[in-house]
Amino acid sequence: MKKSEITNQELLQAISQSKEDILIAVNQNIDQKLNVQKDEILAVVGQKLSAQKEEILTAMDSKTGEILDAVLKTAELDEQRFQKIETSLSGIENRLSGVEIKLSGVETRLGAVEGTINTQMVTKQYLDDKFAEFGVEHNNKHKRVDKLTNILHKKKILNVAETRIVLAN
Repeated sequence: MKKSEITNQELLQAISQSKEDILIAVNQNIDQKLNVQKDEILAVVGQKLSAQKEEILTAMDSKTGEILDAVLKTAELDEQRFQKIETSLSGIENRLSGVEIKLSGVETRLGAVEGTINTQMVTKQYLDDKFAEFGVEHNNKHKRVDKLTNILHKKKILNVAETRIVLAN
């Protein structure tokens, strides 16, 4: 064998070595291209995300402003309602104070009336006593009128018809 001749084994070894070198070179080339593409993809995705982020933030800012405006309007309306309620309650308190003062006056007058009623009230016993006195006085007066009528009849000042009329009443 000559030195210029390459053995099969050497050839296989060279091919194997070349194959590994080729694979390494191809892998390096792919890695470089992927890195370049990865950087490009990341840049594009970053730009798109930034744009979307800005759109979302702008939309949120406008919605936040609208929401804040609505909340402020509601708060203002609530404040106005509360002011009206406070004013109304203040008026009611004033009227109740006036009613309370009037009731106090009525209670005082009612106490005086009760005292007057209790001291001037006519009781059953009082009426019984007065009727008894009146009955006795009436009977006494009636007896005197009867006696006087009889005397006047006896003295012939009253006739029988007049005597009956006087005694009938």
